[in-house]
Amino acid sequence: MPEDQDIRQAIFKMTELLQKMAQPAPAPSNPEKTIEVLATNISEFSFDPENGIIFEKWFSRYEELFNSDARNLDDATKVRLLLTKLDTQSHSRYINYILPKPAKDVTFRS
Repeated sequence: MPEDQDIRQAIFKMTELLQKMAQPAPAPSNPEKTIEVLATNISEFSFDPENGIIFEKWFSRYEELFNSDARNLDDATKVRLLLTKLDTQSHSRYINYILPKPAKDVTFRS
């Protein structure tokens, strides 16, 4: 039956495609490129506690990304990536909170 053959071939192609998609993409060796790629997968954080948008909930969506995809980045680079995803008001709060320590001197686990 030609239909069965077409279905089998379509399933085979879908399986091949899914296997390719499941393969981890090679991490760019350039930290700047890694940041650029990862940043596209992270939405901007805007503190809004009245609507349940707090940092812990927002970060929980991306924690695995930082632990896995960004594992080759040093702490200063991870902090820099995280800071790029804060809205202006949240970034100002962060800077005021850590002053007088410059952001580059903060470890990712701080």
